[in-house]
Amino acid sequence: MFVTLANLKPMSKIYDIKIKLLAVEVLKLLKENYSYKVLEEMLNLPAPVLSRYINGKVLPSLKRANEIINIFKNDILQDIVRRKIEFRNGIINITALVSDINLLKMIARIAVHEFRFMKISKILTKETDGIPLATIIGYEVNSNIVVAKNEKELGVDDFIEVKQVYVTGTYSHIYVPRELIKRGDNVLIVDDIIRSGSTVRALISVCEKAKAMPIGVFVIIGKKRSLDELRKEYTMPVKALLTI
Repeated sequence: MFVTLANLKPMSKIYDIKIKLLAVEVLKLLKENYSYKVLEEMLNLPAPVLSRYINGKVLPSLKRANEIINIFKNDILQDIVRRKIEFRNGIINITALVSDINLLKMIARIAVHEFRFMKISKILTKETDGIPLATIIGYEVNSNIVVAKNEKELGVDDFIEVKQVYVTGTYSHIYVPRELIKRGDNVLIVDDIIRSGSTVRALISVCEKAKAMPIGVFVIIGKKRSLDELRKEYTMPVKALLTI
């Protein structure tokens, strides 16, 4: 089994090292785009210290590693994501975002960091734009992904079928092969964007029908109103990297 943040106990030495290495990875990514002078201002750390971290001469402390990750997640990464999306006639275009594999890798690692205290056994998403991020997160936590689809797959006889109701009052159905989600699975729901929340609600219903446990939701972008509504409806954490 791979050693990942999601299956390590907090306060273990390996867990601490993984957090520190993630912080170094973040710094290396930033150094590709910013000078040391700019990084000093971003992170409030002197250039010689940053250089030692980036060049692998020393690892940051656990406290400092978490500070670096949080600054990156809450400020820098959000700005990068914001610059990758377009608004056209009230429609959010995220094509450039979901096509950037290096950016998705970093977002996936941030997602794993967000849910690092939870045991995850399955990643659940819906076709199609959520699949790349879900796949990378699944790899990071060594868990299989399950993709809900709009049509039944040929060759599969037993499905979990759920009605997805849209804000317009119309609806469609999504299907998941029953064998892919089992009773007792701890399921992280992943998607690219929450617009109305109808997809997330449908995926939670899939978990309920399978008697699995949805332990959280992670999306790259979420509309504030929809996020607020979901957080009132469910006790699980509903997290968006960027709220619009």
